[in-house]
Amino acid sequence: MKPIAAYLQPLPPEVTLCVYQDDTLIFSRKGKWLYPIFELEDFLASYQGKRDNLQIHDTAIGKGAIVLFLRLGVKAIHGDLVSSLAKEYMESYNKKTSSVVVFSYQKLVPKLLCGTEELFADETDGTKMYDELQRRAKRL
Repeated sequence: MKPIAAYLQPLPPEVTLCVYQDDTLIFSRKGKWLYPIFELEDFLASYQGKRDNLQIHDTAIGKGAIVLFLRLGVKAIHGDLVSSLAKEYMESYNKKTSSVVVFSYQKLVPKLLCGTEELFADETDGTKMYDELQRRAKRL
């Protein structure tokens, strides 16, 4: 029997985001909202290691998080708590593109209690959402 992939294992205490290349942990953070994902984006900008099979485990994934993960070229995403908006966006992405991202979760909720969930409820343009997330995080 094949062992469970590392990114599907429970997160360490107080860690909110873990990123694996295959089964090797390359990045982890604790934090709220999307800040750990922005830190991951910064990390990957200078990371020299292999990254053709990035796998993510996050505690809570909304539509904004999915947008950020997909821009980073991840191959698999797992969330402890995932919004229906994130799931729908992920399914739409997988239908529209030739590269399929594996997506799984422990618990599905209609929406996360987050302003970006309301803001992006009807938005489908990933670039617009990314730009707005950058602005809200004061990264522009």
